[in-house]
Amino acid sequence: SNWNKQTENWANELEFEKAYRLSDIVRRLAERYDDRAMLAEMLFHRAKIAEAAGDHQAAIPMYAEMIDVFASSAYRAQANYEESKLYGFALNNVALALRELGRFEEALLRYDEAIEEKSSWVRESPSESNQRSLASSHIGRAWSLRDLGRLDEAFEAIDLADSLYTQG
Repeated sequence: SNWNKQTENWANELEFEKAYRLSDIVRRLAERYDDRAMLAEMLFHRAKIAEAAGDHQAAIPMYAEMIDVFASSAYRAQANYEESKLYGFALNNVALALRELGRFEEALLRYDEAIEEKSSWVRESPSESNQRSLASSHIGRAWSLRDLGRLDEAFEAIDLADSLYTQG
């Protein structure tokens, strides 16, 4: 949507205050009209703004709230493919933020959820971009496993990622 493009532009231009103000407006609208898709998308982009500002700690609760909105059974049943992709990206991004903060066990759990979600994309549409996105989650999982000292499992995750890249 247009507001997403604008918040992304402002974040890229390091205009974080403007981007946050616009996301506040969108949140109020989403809540007023009970638009869970708009709320989930706003939370995703607000977390991305926090990451662009280098604040991974602030991004985590926004991703977590977005994931909770998406995971609610009523919303999940109505979700379309694009919303499923947003959910998968959020799972992956919260895992990345957790890993950046040294919270490797939590990151690993979120990477596993992202892999599960993204695997459904590949089953539905085995495009190169879907396979590469799934592979990137396996790579993130491998880094978390490495950080935990679980090297054999890390190498297995890298092998899975490599097989996806060669298929794509």
